[in-house]
Amino acid sequence: MPWWNPWSREPTDLLAKYWPEGWSFRELAIRINDECGTCFTRSAVAGKVARMNLSTVERMSRAPRARAPRAPRQLSAAATKPAPVARKRVPCEPRMIDILELKADTCRFPYGDFPPLRYCGCPILKGSPYCRDHTEICWNHPPLEN
Repeated sequence: MPWWNPWSREPTDLLAKYWPEGWSFRELAIRINDECGTCFTRSAVAGKVARMNLSTVERMSRAPRARAPRAPRQLSAAATKPAPVARKRVPCEPRMIDILELKADTCRFPYGDFPPLRYCGCPILKGSPYCRDHTEICWNHPPLEN
């Protein structure tokens, strides 16, 4: 047995006391932590129950909690409006510029595997080193609008 055992006598006795009442592992952990000042998780309680070989047969089932009836949902005006028609975007045509032609406002997406590389050269999006199409490719989602 390790020199430090968080499951001292008091939490173990409380677990044995509350187990037959039908509390969930989470509820047991909360009650034991409140009474003993410990910090057991739901999983720690489940493990201790398994090690103690506590039977589920002797557990009383608690009555289910009464829930307030839900009111029927009303569709919002936004849900009943038709979706806006998406406009087709015209993809950018890469200019295939050399590294010496790159400027602060040109797309730096490289083409080719070996030097000399060519770059897209289209206008960039704000906050990105790439144009709209290459931002979408690199980050796998449509970019935010400028």
